[in-house]
Formats: sequence, C-alpha cells, structure tokens
Amino acid sequence: MKQLMNVTFAPHIRSSMDTFKIMLFVIISLLPAVIISIINYGLYAFTLYAACIISAVFLEHIFCKIQGIKTTINDLSAVLTGLLFALTLPPNLPLWTAFIGVFFAIIVAKMVFGGIGQNPFNPALTGRIVLLVSFPALMTSFQAPLYSNIDVLSGATILGNAKTDLSAYGIINHINIDYHQLLISAGGSLGEISPLALIIGGLFLMYKIPCLRAAKYTQIQTASVFVSVCHCRILTHLASRTLIPGTPIPNWGGLWHFLPSHFCSWCFSQK
Repeated sequence: MKQLMNVTFAPHIRSSMDTFKIMLFVIISLLPAVIISIINYGLYAFTLYAACIISAVFLEHIFCKIQGIKTTINDLSAVLTGLLFALTLPPNLPLWTAFIGVFFAIIVAKMVFGGIGQNPFNPALTGRIVLLVSFPALMTSFQAPLYSNIDVLSGATILGNAKTDLSAYGIINHINIDYHQLLISAGGSLGEISPLALIIGGLFLMYKIPCLRAAKYTQIQTASVFVSVCHCRILTHLASRTLIPGTPIPNWGGLWHFLPSHFCSWCFSQK
C-alpha cells in the first residue's frame, strides 16, 4: 500500500490552544467579577477566594502524590475549579465550610473519575450542591454589599413575575428590569455582584477562544429569538385567535433584543 491510514484518538484537529491557555483565559475572564466582589464585600471575600483556590490546588496535588501519578496542577484546572466554586458561595461563608465543598469538588467530582476531561459532573457545581444540601442555612444567608444603603430587599424575581402573568393571563405582560443592577446587583453569591463584569468576561472568552464562538453564537441567537417572541406577544394572540381583555396592545419592541445580539455574535464570529 502506498498510503497508510493512521488511527488516532480525538481531537483530530489540533492547534496551539492547549489546556493551560484555555484555563488561563477563563481565569482572566472572571477577574472583573472577582475584583468587583472584593471591593463590595471586603477583605473576607479575598480570603474566601484564596482559601478555595489554595485548598483546591493542595488537594489535587496530594491526590496525585498518593496515586503515584504526575501532578496535574500545572494546567491551572484546579485553580479555575477553586475560583469558580468560590464565585458560587455567599460572601460570608465560613472557611471550614468552603473547604468541605472544595474537597467534594476536587476529590469526589473530579479526581476520582480520572481528572480533567473525564469527570461526568461539573466539579465546582458539585461542591456547591453538597454544601447546599448539607448546610442550607449557611448557603442561603447573603451579606449585603459594603457600600449598599439597603438593609433588606424582598420581592418577586423576574421569573416570578413572568410565572404570575402566565398563570393569570396566559402571556407575559411586562418585565420590569432595573438596569442599574447590571453594574452592581443587590447582593447574593460572590459571582452575582456584577452582571456587567460577567458579560465582559464572556465577550473576552468568545474573542480569545475560537471554538466557543459558534457555540455562543447559537446560544445568544436562541435566547434572543425566544425573548423577542415572548416580548412581542403577537404570536400568542394569533395562535389563540383571541385577545384577553385588559391585555396591552402587542408590539414589536422585542426585536431590539434580537438585532444587538445578532450584531454582537457576528462580530465575535469573524476570524
């Protein structure tokens, strides 16, 4: 045979983008949210981040040593797991509780299954679920930001309002959004403090990691079309062939959700 067929394992298309670079870019994309959360929650938030990251790296290194295999902490996946896990925690969570979550995230959800790329579950979210089930009171007690003049904030969420409208009228009448909360939210987990910071990080990832562009393009367009249809409401009226008394006149304002995201997706899909 003049040509021999070589059987290889995936991925078959390779580039200079290795695991270390991908992990590094994801960590960089999370830094805006991390910095804003530390500013708003104080030094203890920094301590919580450091504790989660250091314990994640330590536990993964110790596991590799016990198993007699080469340590995998150099690919930054343990650092990213610790950082992502910390972002899901309340800003006033005790450090010992965070360590328990990191243990389940690194050892149980990741390393037991063979390490990065072989774990069936997301390690950071697995650690959060364990803490939420084991310590529900600690995981649902949220500290107000340091620079907030609000003591207590209570009210229905956007999804709660949408559910009420759907139950009462069959359609979503209105969704009130406080656009000031895009910069600083009223509180929650460390990663929830600034939606705008997360958006900036997501756009950075789409720009730096080409393989994410097609996936994110599809996600953004699917969400945009869904929001546009719900916001316009005219398709609901056409399908039911009736107008509910008291329902506002249908409008096409939701198309503004589609056009900007289409433009944004086009920009980040270019080579």
